[in-house]
Formats: sequence, structure tokens, C-alpha cells
Amino acid sequence: MGWNKLTRNNYYKATPYCDNVNYSLLKKFIDENEIVAFKKDIIWGTTVYRFFENGEKSYGNTTLLMQEIYGHPFVDHWMFFKTKNGEVIFTSQPYTSNKYIYEKFNELFDDRFELTIYDTKESWYNPGLTILFTIKLKK
Repeated sequence: MGWNKLTRNNYYKATPYCDNVNYSLLKKFIDENEIVAFKKDIIWGTTVYRFFENGEKSYGNTTLLMQEIYGHPFVDHWMFFKTKNGEVIFTSQPYTSNKYIYEKFNELFDDRFELTIYDTKESWYNPGLTILFTIKLKK
């Protein structure tokens, strides 16, 4: 299960579907972050840190579902993105609070990772009702 190359004809596949997806916001996020590929989950055979480091597996072909690893509602309407520079960015758009996201991030991730929480108006999955956040490795 490799990365799906992002094109102008398939970018709509880079998000879970709902009746209220704002594809303009998704496209803005893709453009601003120079996204070139996307995928849903990590392939078994690597650690989460290693996956963020290089975006690939070590061995095996079983998927590790992020929602099973980190739980709902922290992981909801999620996707991994890869930038043109190879950086891996995890996005999630849960129906929860900023406080909950900060608390769960601090509980689940160490100081090698960074969290960014966006305004709910920037969440493309049901804007205004979900909160978009990203996790990536610190530079």
C-alpha cells in the first residue's frame, strides 16, 4: 500500500467524504503545504516515528489503523499527506475541543513531534463543526 500520487483530477480522494466537504479548503491546504501524495494509514512493520521520518514501511503488508492506535475522537476524518520535500503530515478533523486535542497529543506523542491546531473555518471536513489539526516531526 504505497502513497497515492496527488493530481488535479484526484485530490478529492484525499479526504473522507461527507455531504459538507469543502474542496476549496482542501485544495488550499494541499497548495500551501506543497502536498504531492496521500494515504490513509501506516503499513505494519514500522514505528509511528519511523513512518513520519521516511513515510515507508520496514516489512509486512498489514495496515495499522491510526484510529485503532490513538482512538476516537482524537483520530477522526484523518489522512496522511507527503510534501514535495518528503515531509509526512498527519491530519485529523474531529468533533471535539482544542483542549482535548492538546491533552491527547501531549499524552500520546513525545517532543520529536509538533502539533498545529487550525481554526475550525479551515477544516475542510464539515467546516465550522470539526477542528483541523496536523502532526508532523519537528524540523
